[in-house]
Amino acid sequence: MKELMTRILQYVGGIENITSIGYCMTRLRITVKNTDIIDEEKISAEDDVIKVQFKGGQLQIIFGPEVQKYYNALIDITGNSFADKEEEKEESGNIIDKITGFLAATIIPAIAAVSAAGLIKGMLAIFEAAKWLDPASDVYTILNIIGDAPLYFLAVLVGFSAAKKLKTNEYLGASIGLVLMYPTLATGAAAGLEDLSFFGISIPFASYANTIIPTILGVIVLKYVYGFLKKILPVTIELVITGPLAFAITCVITLAFLAPLGSYIGIYIADAFAWLFGVAGPLAGLLICAFFAPLVMTGMAYGTFPLVFQNLAVLGYDYMILPIMVYSNLNQGVASIAAGIKLRDGKMKSNAFGVGITAILGITEPSMYTVNLPLKKPFYAAMIGSGVAGFLSVLFMVKVFTMAGGGATALPAFVSSEYANNFIMGILCLAAGMVVTFLITFFWMNESDVSDGATTKKVVSKKTGSTISVASVAEGEVEDIKSVPDSSFAEEKLGKGIVIDDKNGKIYAPFNGVVSAIFPTKHAIGLQSEDGVEVLVHVGIDTVRLDGEHFSSLVKNGDKVNAGDLLLEYDYNAIEKAGYYPKTIVVVSNTNDYKKVNISSAKQLYKNNEMFTVEV
Repeated sequence: MKELMTRILQYVGGIENITSIGYCMTRLRITVKNTDIIDEEKISAEDDVIKVQFKGGQLQIIFGPEVQKYYNALIDITGNSFADKEEEKEESGNIIDKITGFLAATIIPAIAAVSAAGLIKGMLAIFEAAKWLDPASDVYTILNIIGDAPLYFLAVLVGFSAAKKLKTNEYLGASIGLVLMYPTLATGAAAGLEDLSFFGISIPFASYANTIIPTILGVIVLKYVYGFLKKILPVTIELVITGPLAFAITCVITLAFLAPLGSYIGIYIADAFAWLFGVAGPLAGLLICAFFAPLVMTGMAYGTFPLVFQNLAVLGYDYMILPIMVYSNLNQGVASIAAGIKLRDGKMKSNAFGVGITAILGITEPSMYTVNLPLKKPFYAAMIGSGVAGFLSVLFMVKVFTMAGGGATALPAFVSSEYANNFIMGILCLAAGMVVTFLITFFWMNESDVSDGATTKKVVSKKTGSTISVASVAEGEVEDIKSVPDSSFAEEKLGKGIVIDDKNGKIYAPFNGVVSAIFPTKHAIGLQSEDGVEVLVHVGIDTVRLDGEHFSSLVKNGDKVNAGDLLLEYDYNAIEKAGYYPKTIVVVSNTNDYKKVNISSAKQLYKNNEMFTVEV
């Protein structure tokens, strides 16, 4: 574990390139200063890594449910030294990415507490409906307090995590939430009292329980007020003057302007969704539920959580997002399990069942990224099944009464003594979607889907015992691949191969076949022969950082090529002058499919010379 995270630290540009490290349920989140030096290829090549992506200005490395142990290993290596680094630069990406990324980083840390409390509330509803527990009993009262508190005081939790994300004082951020929750405000609002006056500034009485937008707006202001005061006031008085002054100014601004505005924003968002569901009805449920998984993938799903909290606070339940989240997650799991039944490869079958169960419990990323998306049809089937469930759910107005996660453990949250049939209708909607998902996945997938998606393509056009010849991709002196200053290549983790010192800067097709992949930066190209041999040609080390400069491509993904066709051209001298290792590395990337890969013993290779022989 430590060795893996040491390599990943190197791939992200070292400690000096990191400004923050965090994690959520399945992914390690690393905020970096310079995204250009991130080597995504090497990170993706690690066996434990499910997927690598940039979302909301963060590098996200998806490990699955055991992500915390990878996070802990990285913290052990860095010694938490990143925490004292200078403030991170403004996140890249469009405004939607920035907003959803910020909301995700702010809300996710609080979900564990809210979900735990929600599960307790759901179980209490079951106990009450089954008459196993008297609502007037002390046991019920205590459990109800435990279940209510995290959601009621959600503003405090969000204030802390928002301040942490914005790199301002977390405890002042949490205290903004405490100020908004102060009983006098809610009591005055209930009594209909006139606004308070703070030196002529009107501050209304209001209840901000169960809300998060007012606190988030307040913490954003705190960041800038505190930052401004620290610049103009001496460091020696920060604790006794700067901090208290920043807190007081921020709280007045928040109580007078931001909190009422944030409250209205939440109400307007809820009203907009209510209008959508009122106009489109079940069709709105169908569309949102069908596309909820893609929203999770983009991070935009977290942008709906303020709406959830608003509905729970105003209506006492949510019928727009929480039921849909449960249907979507469980259907992704069902799709993986159905695919697992059809898969023949033992490792893929076992993985499909494992991640399917994980998705049913509420964590969908491993299921989506390792089974459903690669195989495509299970992912589409889950979307269709979720759409069916969402349609029926809105048709029958199925409600969820507390925040209790997104998997099977959330089912108690469908229970209510006031709405006696709600749980049954929720189960029927869920069952309908799961049956549709399972049947579509099982009968839509065919042999080609299973073989292409589940395992590496095998050689089928050559008999066992035969030999396949692979011609040279370049002209130049040959070197041992162990000389490459990159462990993934030097240790042949990516397959058996050689190095060609090609000063001519031309890459040719080594066989008749197809371009299976070409990187946007044009520094690497993947090829597959008609016989099934897969070759990766990688020009230089870390040349991805050149962003395509000094490279030109004559082909694109999916192009058919013939042996000897010119594929790439590059400026060898310019690459070397820029400080990069300029030689060409060539590997048989599906080495393990063959008995043996023999490397040419020639010291110099020319176009059409034999570079490898592959024994089937």
